[in-house]
Amino acid sequence: MKTKISIIIAFTLIGTYVFAQQLTKAGPYTIKASEKFETPKHFALTNPMGYQGKGIIVPTNRGFKGFNFQLFDAKTLKKQKENTVETEGKFPEGCSFPWFQKMKSHTFYCMRQVFRDTKTEGISVLEFDPDKMDFTGVVRNLFQSSGPIRSGGGFSFGYSGTYGSGYDTYVSADRSKILFTYELKPKEKRDKLNSDVIGMYVFDDNMKKLWGDEFEMPYTEAKMNNMDYAIGSDGKVYFLAQVYEGDDPKQGRDKK
Repeated sequence: MKTKISIIIAFTLIGTYVFAQQLTKAGPYTIKASEKFETPKHFALTNPMGYQGKGIIVPTNRGFKGFNFQLFDAKTLKKQKENTVETEGKFPEGCSFPWFQKMKSHTFYCMRQVFRDTKTEGISVLEFDPDKMDFTGVVRNLFQSSGPIRSGGGFSFGYSGTYGSGYDTYVSADRSKILFTYELKPKEKRDKLNSDVIGMYVFDDNMKKLWGDEFEMPYTEAKMNNMDYAIGSDGKVYFLAQVYEGDDPKQGRDKK
């Protein structure tokens, strides 16, 4: 027996709305589209956020200067309310690569923050209140690196929008813990001479620091390949790495 699943999609005034109207069935799935809705001029769409018992909040923003939040009923997809917030001057200089991060009982607007005077950087956050559809409190810095970090990086299974920022995030299955990782720029250009220095910082769902530091890897980049991370609900971090035999990279990779 097949189970019918409804996929709820909210669309702004863009071309994909026409596609959704045409394609309403896909095997056992049903695609349901909301009515068209407008967003403020020059505001960019970001990922919607679902809240059980509240609905779906669709945020749009104009950089760090302003935000618009629209709440839709999860079943009917009808708009319930809307709030536009002016935030010019609320965010410090040097912020980039922002994303909304939902935790177990809190939501945060996370961002990379560069401190040019010390040539360091880190992640800073501002809490978001889904009931008021507004930010609360002030921006606070979670940690700072000891030096410049490697740019690049990617998503961590869809949990964040950190692609290209140099940071990765990993969230526990119950969303009570979050891990931020990054790599410092190498001191040596040759992989055979350089060992990665990796920053690992763990926080609870209130973004209170549990532990964290920068750790130098026991092998050179030529010998060691960093694969993946996972974090448990107890705050423990599991790090998977591939280590090759021999000191010569080619020889080691042949014997992996």
